[in-house]
Amino acid sequence: MADRRENCRRDAVLQRMRVLVAELRSAGQVFLPSERALCEQIGTSRVTLRIALAELENEGLLASSCAQGRVIAGSSPAAGKGRVLFISQGRSCIQLPAWNRLWFVFKELAGRAGYDCELALGEVSEDVLDRADAIIYSGSADAAGRRLGAYAAKRGKVIGVQENHVGLLPYVVALDNRAAGRLAAQTLLAAGYQRPAILRRKDGYFAFEHREEGFCGELARVLPGYDAPKLHMVGASSLAFIRDYLGKIDDFLRQDIDALFVAGDGMIELFYSSFSPTRRIPDDFGFIALASSHECLVHQPPITAVGHATNGVAQAIVRLLDSLRAGASAPALTLLAPTLHVGATVRGAATPAAGASPTALPASRRRAHARKNTTKEKD
Repeated sequence: MADRRENCRRDAVLQRMRVLVAELRSAGQVFLPSERALCEQIGTSRVTLRIALAELENEGLLASSCAQGRVIAGSSPAAGKGRVLFISQGRSCIQLPAWNRLWFVFKELAGRAGYDCELALGEVSEDVLDRADAIIYSGSADAAGRRLGAYAAKRGKVIGVQENHVGLLPYVVALDNRAAGRLAAQTLLAAGYQRPAILRRKDGYFAFEHREEGFCGELARVLPGYDAPKLHMVGASSLAFIRDYLGKIDDFLRQDIDALFVAGDGMIELFYSSFSPTRRIPDDFGFIALASSHECLVHQPPITAVGHATNGVAQAIVRLLDSLRAGASAPALTLLAPTLHVGATVRGAATPAAGASPTALPASRRRAHARKNTTKEKD
């Protein structure tokens, strides 16, 4: 393996990358290794590597995908690998953001790998299941999920994409939600925040609960005795969740906290919607969400967030399908490590002034609350 610190010329990097892409294509591979792995293997920096990747795309050796990455062009086999049925179940089915994202990313990547993908909403008959060579299930572990689990016990090749599918389905590929919560806590603590809090919807969705467990567990490990404040939004609809948030957020922010982890998908909009100026989060708060890089970048300032690993989950599913098709042994559980999108909403926390009360709000936050309450009185 080449030394990463080696001063490698761009033309040499390009040549090494051309050789590597050819080797991967001949082996039937669709995906490139991670940038870190490529830097280690080629012996160059990320800056030079990205220049080389762009050049290879111009040459037609790589292709961009809507999965926010590059794949090896022309690597899909001529013959199809079979039919994959993607079943989306639960409230609003495919309209749920997480399963919507996963379906469209998976469909493209699996299609490039030679699979014919089909989407089914809600419970499907056993005849439809029998016609599929493999099944992806994104629904809940309810009665319908248990019926699919019984079918999978006889059939195999059924892959779940939630951690609570473990024990229900033979294979599970998912984001490690506890690790996502730990990463959010580590990011805030490393930036100097000492009193982080968490905000999430309380609707029984286990992934939100696992993120909270990871977040609070990491805080308790680093800050013994600290019990992170929690705002749990409750409601029977999206409108009810928003109303519950509006009724609680002012009092919540008056607590001795200096940063927020928003642990639910799509909840960024709570802070950037038309009503956010009347319930403004103080500017000196740290703010980290769980979101995609696109969601982070379309807001100003760009948001710091833990990624939900949609692309990684989709790629891991395709690799698992290839392994099962080849008759190779495959892990029953694959948990994807979270990554961090670095934005501008996590900064170093100010050091409290000497002699300040440990429960007193900083002056800037008291002013922010005063402005916010004045605005509410005018409404």
